[in-house]
Amino acid sequence: MDCPRCQTANPEGARFCLNCGTQLEAQVRVDGERKHVTVLFADVVDSTGLGEWLDPEQVAEIMNGAFAFLNASVKRHDGTVARLLGDAIIAFFGAPVAHEDDAERAVRAGLDIQAAARDYAEAVRRSYGVDFGVRVGINTGLAVLAAVGGAGKRSHARRAT
Repeated sequence: MDCPRCQTANPEGARFCLNCGTQLEAQVRVDGERKHVTVLFADVVDSTGLGEWLDPEQVAEIMNGAFAFLNASVKRHDGTVARLLGDAIIAFFGAPVAHEDDAERAVRAGLDIQAAARDYAEAVRRSYGVDFGVRVGINTGLAVLAAVGGAGKRSHARRAT
């Protein structure tokens, strides 16, 4: 392994550079599959602010309603919900199942999410008296699909339900 500081070649398994003493980081091989994927990210606008105006149970009700249409939109377009976050989802199109039109599927899911969010916002306003909105971002490119994290915490993609 070459030292990142002085570029000296060091033997495999060395923990420190033989020339300058810089700590060397072990190369970790990533076992995964390279795929062309489209990633959709959708999050609730100002979800923290909802907690300032509403009881925690009401916020949970609103978020459960939001996750219902977020997940349904991804599933309808054959995407995979990779991660649920506190107020957001990350979804893959093209992994684990690939289609010729994955980018288009992601865009259609994003448009569905926006339409459902507009309808849901009216219901939230009537029931809770607060504003509701969802942002959507989409990106396409090469990715390595692999389990990440240490022994104590791992993350895997899962199918939308």
